[in-house]
Amino acid sequence: RICLGGGIGRRKGLKIPYGLSMCGFDSRPRHQMISESLLENLIRCNHQPPDGRHTMTLTKNHLVQSLNKSTGISKAQSKRMVENVFEILKENLANGEDVLISGFGKFSVQTKNGRRGRNPATGEDLMLDSRRVVRFKSSGVLKDKINGSE
Repeated sequence: RICLGGGIGRRKGLKIPYGLSMCGFDSRPRHQMISESLLENLIRCNHQPPDGRHTMTLTKNHLVQSLNKSTGISKAQSKRMVENVFEILKENLANGEDVLISGFGKFSVQTKNGRRGRNPATGEDLMLDSRRVVRFKSSGVLKDKINGSE
């Protein structure tokens, strides 16, 4: 199982609002559990071209369909679950908190300093403001899976 909820010790996890039901694996209000096989089913895209190479972009709709097929819950419930997961991710990142998904990777928010830039259309020099960006660092498990050395 993968915990998508409250962290242990110093590690920050996703904060799931009380009463949010993403799956039936664990009903504790502080955080939600999801099995690794279910997460793999959510991520797996069943639309492969004839040559076997995967070139299609995975969309939220693909996640909804995959969740619907793998769990048997309705498409409306699947859509709500996927939307809830993404809302939780966005809220935590907007608050500057890291999102760590075991076996997948870590999303973190970093601040980029202001810098000098140039308008490519006019060539005019300008100053770009500092901004926050989301970074992703994949886990060793995901790197191994991508490189075929499971």
